[in-house]
Amino acid sequence: MAKGGRRDAEFVFTHFEPTSGWPDGWAFMVGLLHAGYATSSTGMIISMCEEVRDPSTQVPKAMVATIFINTFAGLLFLIPLVFVMPDISELVLAQQPVPAIIKSAVGSPGAAIGLCVP
Repeated sequence: MAKGGRRDAEFVFTHFEPTSGWPDGWAFMVGLLHAGYATSSTGMIISMCEEVRDPSTQVPKAMVATIFINTFAGLLFLIPLVFVMPDISELVLAQQPVPAIIKSAVGSPGAAIGLCVP
């Protein structure tokens, strides 16, 4: 169980808290920019296409598979983080929000550093 408490599923999947002062729709769209990075990993696949047999069919398959795999991996990482996320105001003040979320979840700065190292 998370040391700092846990959010319910309603908060994780339906709560939207725009605190920037921008209109809600604009804040939502700006928030989607970060998700775009998880699905934009096709550049590495393109750079390796010279080393693949039948690149005209294999590279497009790899590009589509990369998008699906990264989307799944991103959700697998983000959903548990949102369940244990502390109050938004604490995260705004933190220099790096992901270690702050992990620290609030495990209760130890050392464990948070260990979990942030790939």
